[in-house]
Amino acid sequence: RSPWKHSGFQRLRGLKTGTGKVSSEAFLIEGGYQVLLAQNSTYTIQEIWIEDGRDFKLPKPTSAKIYKLTPGLMRKLFPTGKKVDVVGVCRLPDLYVQMRRIGGRILLLEDIQDPGNLGTIFRCAEAFGFLDVICVMSSETAISRIFSRVTIRASMGSIFRIRLYIIPSAAEAIDFLDRRNITFFASTPHSEFTLEDLTSRLSSMGEGEIYAIGVGNEASGLSRKFLEFSQKFPNFPVRISMLGSVESLNVAVACGIILHRCHPEPR
Repeated sequence: RSPWKHSGFQRLRGLKTGTGKVSSEAFLIEGGYQVLLAQNSTYTIQEIWIEDGRDFKLPKPTSAKIYKLTPGLMRKLFPTGKKVDVVGVCRLPDLYVQMRRIGGRILLLEDIQDPGNLGTIFRCAEAFGFLDVICVMSSETAISRIFSRVTIRASMGSIFRIRLYIIPSAAEAIDFLDRRNITFFASTPHSEFTLEDLTSRLSSMGEGEIYAIGVGNEASGLSRKFLEFSQKFPNFPVRISMLGSVESLNVAVACGIILHRCHPEPR
């Protein structure tokens, strides 16, 4: 085994950690399909590692450096789950919302903890037209969760087609929304207003008016700061009406229901 292969393996292994992603400003994508999706997106693929003996070609020219990795090292890199024989290294995108223009329908996520939920929510966001997604959490935590193996897989490619942003705290996110006059609709199981009220309010909004839907984490929902901020808007926050003795839904399921009601007639 040549030294460059060994050092390459160590670097790839480092990119599986949150610290490695932050320090290298890059993350891993697994499998030829994900590499193809990334190539057709705004993401930049820096390197492609292909298992020895695997014939893999991209349909379009790429500036990425192409390397080989032995089957043994590839198995060590991904010892569990589906066999991986192609790995891409992508540069982290610019995730800081203050530096970019944002508009239309926005999904705001506060401290979603489970990567599977996060990826599923990204998929729902794309499906229902919320292509700008703000993640409220610390930068290193956000990068570790957003670009984890589980999140990327659960998103089924949507992570490459939505626009992601990070805001480190609720106070900064509220300031961002307030200064840009973005209407904020919070979701919580503890409200007298329902999704029917949300639908009615959205139908009365002017064309081109920007709004954001807020969804909180699995354990405690949206923080008090967001709930208090949402009260400046009529008939909000809102809840999902449910039957029986069920008190709450999985956050990804709840988010999908809410976003669908905001866009009731998708293609």
